Parts: sequence; structure tokens; C-alpha cells
Amino acid sequence: MAPPRARVSQSAVRRMYYEEERTLVQIGEVFGVNAVTILNRMNSWGMPRRNFAERDRLKRKYGEMRGRPRTKGQFRSGGKWCVYVPGRKRKGSKGCIPVYVLTAERALGRQLRPNEVVHHRDGNPDNGTEENLCVLISNDHLRVHRILGTVGLALIADGQLRLVLHMIRDPDKHALIERVYGRAHQLEGEREVGCGQDDDDGR
Repeated sequence: MAPPRARVSQSAVRRMYYEEERTLVQIGEVFGVNAVTILNRMNSWGMPRRNFAERDRLKRKYGEMRGRPRTKGQFRSGGKWCVYVPGRKRKGSKGCIPVYVLTAERALGRQLRPNEVVHHRDGNPDNGTEENLCVLISNDHLRVHRILGTVGLALIADGQLRLVLHMIRDPDKHALIERVYGRAHQLEGEREVGCGQDDDDGR
């Protein structure tokens, strides 16, 4: 028989989240509920979530993410770490290319096609590690963000992928998210595991 659930206390959640710096998963384990319940309670109480920089700091604290030091020649542009690549043409870039784009292209062994974009699997644009990147065609990228939304990305960042997949009832949407997140993901040459191959018609 499952142990009774403890009453989710606003003061306790506030203390554990802000002062003790626990994750949503860790707080949920205290009360015997899942992370989405804690997230919904925090939203109803008007408690702001940590920003990406704070989440990354805690991930490094708990050993869940390695930090990416700034590299010489990189600069911030439009909220992204970029480098200037003379002669490089990409729509709206004027030679300013996000570092994560170059990381994905290096892993793929080619430049991105005009209808391809780089998706950050944890929703954090500053986490440009290769294992966090997935190349998608533009339409699929939009669909992924519409399906997941802010809550879905936050849960995935907290390690709750199974819960997110369980919450998606539509078979087509479930299949898309599973392709992007549910399998072992690597960027290797022309093989884009979990991301699908694009067609030349730009669908």
C-alpha cells in the first residue's frame, strides 16, 4: 500500500525551492507527489521559477551538467553566444553564427540546410553541448515547442521525460516527442537520430 501523501505546504515549498535550492523532483519526493504537481502549485501561488542560469548552476551542483566556459572570440547577440564567420551566409545572420549551430554542424559534418534549425532538448539556449542539440526541420521544431510548452520543457529539464510522454495522448504528437527525446540521441554525419530526415521540398 502506497504511503499517504503529505499536504503540499506553500511555506515548505518556498523554503525548499528558494533557500535549500532543491529541484522540483526532490520537492515532490518529500510530499509524495510528482514534479508537475509541485510546478502547478507554484504557478497557482505566483512563485517564479528559476531562470536558466540558476537551473544550470544547480545542475552543475548536483553533477547533472558540465559547464561550458566562454571561448575567446565569442560574444552575446540576441541572447545567444555567437561567433563571427566571415563570408558565411545564413538568413539574418550577417556572418554572426550561434555557437550551438556550429557545434551541430561540426557533429553532422555539413552546414544546416535553409529549412533546418537546432533544437535545445532541455529548452535552455545556453546549453550548447552536443548531447543537448537536435537538428529539426522548421515545422517540426515549431510543433515540438507547441506540444511541450513551458511546462513540458521545464519538466524535461528536471528529468521528467517519462511523465511528459505519459501526459501526451495524441499519437502523432507522442511519436514526434518520442523521436526527439525518447531514444539515444547523437549527431553523427547525416544520421540525425530521433530528429527525422528532412526532404528537399522543405516540408
